[in-house]
Amino acid sequence: MKETMLTIDPGLSGTGWAIFHGKELIDHGTLHVGTKGDWIERAFQIARSLEYVAEYSKGIDLVVIEKCRNLPSAKGVAATLSDAIVKLAIFTGMCVMVCGQHAAHIELIEPSAWKGSMSKDVMDRRVARALGADDRQCKKPVKFIDSKLGKTSSHTRDAIGIGLSWLEIL
Repeated sequence: MKETMLTIDPGLSGTGWAIFHGKELIDHGTLHVGTKGDWIERAFQIARSLEYVAEYSKGIDLVVIEKCRNLPSAKGVAATLSDAIVKLAIFTGMCVMVCGQHAAHIELIEPSAWKGSMSKDVMDRRVARALGADDRQCKKPVKFIDSKLGKTSSHTRDAIGIGLSWLEIL
């Protein structure tokens, strides 16, 4: 029996999601609520939308959510100073709560476990290759991915990458 999996790249500016049935990507998207207003209200809005995705995708067996981690970079230090990492951790917990009502099992995955220290461009090339891109098409991976799946955001491509990694395709 094929397992249905929902993968999530949580973020308060955009949360990417992808649904796999067995090893087949069957749906994907990004939940956006804008950047204005109180962060907790935005988090609740995205969590409610994520709940709709989980309900719509009846029969989810597994949810894989990227853990939030502080990066050892200038951006990571800024995130720590602005409490962004704390806010993301709270939001990730909200994702676990919402998805826990719809899935038999939830796993948190370290960013390093699915993408290592690779740049977005390198990960996009790996996702494109997993989706069937040849060497020429991998030179413009986002263009290839978008031509195959429709317009995607980096959040959606990350959610797809999380799923492909979990399935040991990447």
